[in-house]
Formats: sequence, C-alpha cells, structure tokens
Amino acid sequence: MNIGSRSPWAYGAIGVTLLLLGTTIAGTLPSNAQPDLLDRDLSGYWRFDEGRGRIAQDETPFANDGQLVGTDSPDWVLGLVEFALDFYGRRGASVQVPDAPSLDAQEALTLACWVCLRRQLALESEDDTFTLFAKPFDEAYQLSIAREEGPLIGSIRLRDGRVVRIKGERPVPYDRWVHVAFTYDATTGEARLYLDGELDAVERIGPGLIAVNEAPLLLGAALDPTVRSGEEPFRVLPGILDEARLYRRVLHPEEILRLAQEAALSPQPVCGKCYAPPAVNVLLNRLIEEPLITQEMFFRWMLLLLNPSETIPMNAPFEEMVQLFRAMGILPEGFPLDPQAPITFGEAALLLLRALEIETPLLDQLLLSAGLQAAGEAALEIAVREGLMPPADPDDILTGAALSLMSDRLLLRLETAPPSYYSAKDVECAQVKRLLRAPGPQPPPPPGGDEPPSS
Repeated sequence: MNIGSRSPWAYGAIGVTLLLLGTTIAGTLPSNAQPDLLDRDLSGYWRFDEGRGRIAQDETPFANDGQLVGTDSPDWVLGLVEFALDFYGRRGASVQVPDAPSLDAQEALTLACWVCLRRQLALESEDDTFTLFAKPFDEAYQLSIAREEGPLIGSIRLRDGRVVRIKGERPVPYDRWVHVAFTYDATTGEARLYLDGELDAVERIGPGLIAVNEAPLLLGAALDPTVRSGEEPFRVLPGILDEARLYRRVLHPEEILRLAQEAALSPQPVCGKCYAPPAVNVLLNRLIEEPLITQEMFFRWMLLLLNPSETIPMNAPFEEMVQLFRAMGILPEGFPLDPQAPITFGEAALLLLRALEIETPLLDQLLLSAGLQAAGEAALEIAVREGLMPPADPDDILTGAALSLMSDRLLLRLETAPPSYYSAKDVECAQVKRLLRAPGPQPPPPPGGDEPPSS
C-alpha cells in the first residue's frame, strides 16, 4: 500500500502533534523569568483551551472560571491559539462567570480578546450588536460589535447612573481573526478602542467610577432587554471567541500591540473552518453501546473522523452525506441505501477502504466482475490484514464495540504515518478531533488476536 497516495479523506484524520507543540501560548514564561508585567492586575484570562467539557477555566489566581450554558452550548473549535469557543449565534448559549470582587473594575478597565465574526451568521442575525464581554443587569461594562461589519462599541455605566459609550471608526471584518480591545480610565474619563493592536478611537466619556453589580460576567453573549416570557434571554455572538482577558487597569498602547502580535507566533488557521464540537465524543461514546450500527450511524462516524475540511456540517442529514460520499467516490454504484438498515462488516470495510484509497483498483474490479457481496468479502479481508478492523464474518452486523475499536485503530494508523502526510491542507482539523478523544488511541492488538464480535 502506498501511504503517500491517499485521498484527502485519509489526510482528514491525521494526528499531528507538531501543531500544538509548536504553539506559543500568550503569557508563558521560563521558570527562571521575572513575572510578566503584562499580567499585572489581570483578573480574568480565559484561553478556552480545554477543548471539551462545560467549564472555561480562568488562568489567573482569582479562579474566575466560566460555565458554558444553554441547551446548545458553544462548540469547542480550533482557535487562533489552540482551542476556542464558537457560539454559532445560538440564542441562549453563553459563558457565564459568577460574580466576584475581582471582576469589579471601578477605577480602570481593559477588555481584550480575539474574535472571528462569521459573515453568514452575522447577516442572518436579528440582533443590532454582537457582544464579546458584558456585566449585565445594569451593564457595568460591555464590549460589542455593531452588526453588518460595523465598528466596536465600548460602554460603561457610571456610579451616578449615566451610561456612556465610545464607538469605533473602522468596521470589524468578517471571517478572519481580529484582535480587539477597550480601555477606560475613571480618573481622566478617557476611553479607547483598538483594532488589531492599532488605536481605532479615543474619546473622553467620563470621568467617573464604573458601577458595580452582582451579575455574572457574560462572555460571547448579552442579555436581551426586549426578550419576551419563554424566549431565550441572551443575544449570542455569531462567531468565535479566543484568548479573552479582563484587567483592572488601563493597558498602554504598547501592551495592546503586544497582545495583538503574540498570536502571530502561532499557526494561523482559517477561523471557523475546523470544527471539533463535543458531538465527536458524544457520538463515539454513544455508538460503543449500540448492539448494531445502522448505515446512518456509520456514515456519521465516517463524516466525523474523515471529513477533512468540514465540507458539510457534522449534523448533516443522511441524504447530504450520501451526496458527499458519492461525489468523493466512496459510495459505489448499486450500494443499497437505507439509513435505518444495519451495516455489515463487509459493507463497512468496503466503504472505509474506498475512503482511504486502499486497494481501490482491486475493489473496483471486483465490484464490476463479481458484485457487492464479493467486493465486501475481499474488503474485510484486506481491512483485517491492514489492522483497521477486527476479524468477523462479512455478513455479521457491525457493532458499536467493533466501531470503537476501528476508531482507535484508524486514528493510531494515521497518526504514525510518514511526514509526507503533513502536507495535507486540513491537518489542523484532524488534530483537534484527535485531541478530543480522551484517553487517546491505544496500540491495537495484532491482527487476528481479537475475538470476533457477535452480531
């Protein structure tokens, strides 16, 4: 088998540890270095690098951890630096940080983060602003973006009840990572907005101390004052948030520029391209308990593990998966399609090998000369020999336990592929999916050492 000749479907599941090993994390210092002055008065730093779960940890000693809330909570995706959170404009979803004294910035404030606005989602949204930070109820402070590629908006509620705002001059672009920041000095009343490290607007909107409230800090969402009873109370960011910071001091322009430049040392993925939502783990954990695997379940499994550039969404309907697999040459002519029909070991082996372009000419010849049954039998024999599937009768129904074993074997096989694989264009997506599987793939037993799964 010529590993270097595999299709993009094979590339889609490659694990490349270089992606994260080469990443420089903002704020990381050698053990013998002096404390970084950039961390002074940092009272909240949410990297969103957990990659799973419903907690966004705060990296500061204040431990202002946020909780991902909502029926459809934000998705973990590949961010500018490791992972990030994609809110996808889901009403009701947010990251909520419980109120704490360290979140009260009465005398000085800096809010900073990386954001990627998704053009299509922004245009479909009915909200007039997209919020990055908000201390709601009476809105002590907030940083938002006006809709339709609008400017930044920073707002403060002063102790005397007045709400004061500063509006940026340049539009925040869509579909690329942008660093944004908002500062306010209560003594001078000066507010500033920054876009990609450069000053965007400056205005005297005070002076006056920032109001204090007992509301949680919202990241990626804001309370909707027009919401009716029974509706979701939050307006949600139609995009992705990464590396969010809250300071109780005004950062100097040089410090803002440093924050905007640090990520330049990291790989620069196209924002919003590589999805790795909890659905990956959820689906695989659910499938392992299934006594039999249907065509729809197996197609979903192939989509999650072998969809290199997220050509279609992970929750795509069966018909859309069929169209994609046909276009990629994975589904042969005459393959009987029924989403609820159990899939056999032979059928699964045939589709998997065609996706990976293993022995494709042989399988195509068998399909033409002997039919689907014979091609499935030969495909299973090859898949067992290649260590991708456990031995079984071709007509046995594929089980969840066998599919879980196939996941580990496939990922391990591709993770140990030669460097020629690393030129694949979608290697970042595969890395995220690999990292979401915990614990990682274990070395499989030698082919022939497994007990045949029961049907």
